[in-house]
Amino acid sequence: MYEKTIVLFDLDNTLFEAQNSRLSAVRKALCETFGWTRFPWQDYFLLRDHSKVFDHCFRQSFHHFWAAPELVILTRALQKGIVGRQELLANLSTLRWQLESAESRYWRIGELEAARKRILQGSSFLRSLRRYVNSERANPKMAEIQNAYEKYENLVLYPRVKELIDAITGVPGVLAYVATEGDYGQQKKKIEKLKLGDEFRGKILASELLKHNVFYLRSMRRITRSLRTGGYWRRAESHRYIVDDERLRLFKLCWGKRHGFFYRAILAAIASNPTAPEIALVNLDVSELLDSRKLSFGRIIMVGDRIDLDVNPIWNLYGKRSLTLRVLKGPYSKIVAPVNPPASNYREFSSTGRALANLLDTIRG
Repeated sequence: MYEKTIVLFDLDNTLFEAQNSRLSAVRKALCETFGWTRFPWQDYFLLRDHSKVFDHCFRQSFHHFWAAPELVILTRALQKGIVGRQELLANLSTLRWQLESAESRYWRIGELEAARKRILQGSSFLRSLRRYVNSERANPKMAEIQNAYEKYENLVLYPRVKELIDAITGVPGVLAYVATEGDYGQQKKKIEKLKLGDEFRGKILASELLKHNVFYLRSMRRITRSLRTGGYWRRAESHRYIVDDERLRLFKLCWGKRHGFFYRAILAAIASNPTAPEIALVNLDVSELLDSRKLSFGRIIMVGDRIDLDVNPIWNLYGKRSLTLRVLKGPYSKIVAPVNPPASNYREFSSTGRALANLLDTIRG
């Protein structure tokens, strides 16, 4: 039984301005390295629009790495004319459609992984693209660009955020955490740069930390091995992998905020280890992370900028026990939901400082 008040903070565009700061960092790193006078935004975003393909071709979560070596190499290749824009766009669009079709067709993770492998290996264009990227990856400039970007020189907290978070975390009975979509390593570096490391040490609950969960990795290894040996398809053995398939499917539902599974998982981790829920998030099985029967909280409070990812999932899960504070900042500030939660459970603010000041008054009573 756990009766504390839980406060969850989104990170990007909630505690600091994210969009312009990351894009200016990318522009500075690449222009200074390659001597560009003008940044090729059209090419850059053309590649980012097909992150789903690159996620499976080069690395998981490609879309979270705004200065990934692969992205830099291909942006430069378009500028130098090594790769044709129309040919690239046509092939990427086809591969994206094939991958999305496979996701809608196969619900078992093993079948989906096998289908993805067939699609990616069957593309001669993608094989050529991989060879080119791998030949350029050793260029020391790639590491220089990534290091320059990850200095996060432009990251600055919104006004009053530091002092108000310090005050909120000091209120008796209140436990505060960062609840964010994205790569854990990247989000942790941002927290350190923003000088919030002490407040959130062990409490950075990034969605993709679940990709390091021991049960997820164990099941993924078994499925991968069985696909390689052919055991996955043999009737006498295939039933062994159904549990692994289902475990992986549930873990993947927890990777995003939209459907609420992520919030269930992090709250279970908090209940298991309030001081360092990061540890619980990578060591509990998904059945434990999604079992909310034993969880009991005084109140769940979410501070974020997105109605679809920060506000609605919390309200849908916890109803009258929730309070959602939306900060109207960043690229999603103009998005309006068809129906907002009741006024008693939902508040909007023009700045993070005002939202946190209101939150502080609320929890102090």
